[in-house]
Amino acid sequence: MQVIDYALIGDGTSDRALLPILSWSLRRLAPQIDFAPQPFVHRGSCAVDATVEDVRNKYKPALIFVHRDAERLPLAARRTEVPRVDYVVPVIPVRMTEAWLLIDAEALRIASGNPNGRTAIELPRTRDIERLPDPKKDLERLLMDAAGTLGQRRRKRFKQEQAFMVHRVAECIRDFSALHELEAFRAFWADLKAALSTLSSMDGFPKIG
Repeated sequence: MQVIDYALIGDGTSDRALLPILSWSLRRLAPQIDFAPQPFVHRGSCAVDATVEDVRNKYKPALIFVHRDAERLPLAARRTEVPRVDYVVPVIPVRMTEAWLLIDAEALRIASGNPNGRTAIELPRTRDIERLPDPKKDLERLLMDAAGTLGQRRRKRFKQEQAFMVHRVAECIRDFSALHELEAFRAFWADLKAALSTLSSMDGFPKIG
């Protein structure tokens, strides 16, 4: 099986949590290809265009995913900030990465370290996720709920480990199909399909679809 490399450029270090979503999406769209991620790239304050060029030159991936949080801007406005070239795929959750993780109570329990917990986990309806004002706080609260009763010392340690737990939630979700209810995810899916179609038409790449 041919191996095709890809890279993810994130706004912040927590955006590593997108990697399981990208891996799942690639397997769904091109199951006959083995996709391998290059090291995650934290863009920080660097310009998007310059970071894409640097990643392209350094790692030479076939695909580059560029994450931007929509935050309070419309999805279309954020998309204009990502270079529109064949090998670049915008990944723009509304409002932020954590929103795409609010879909699986079992994953929250596992990530919290309490897989057999019985506390009710009140997930938002998937179609409402893009309207949540602060998905990050919602995810942190749900992780705390999933953990159950914690002593003072364990609660303090729990809060220190929440950044790791966010990524763990993403790793524990086996099926991201529910995200197709979201406009932002459907836009990402369409862009990824287009990029894979372009790759498929190039010499040296396997046919997709």
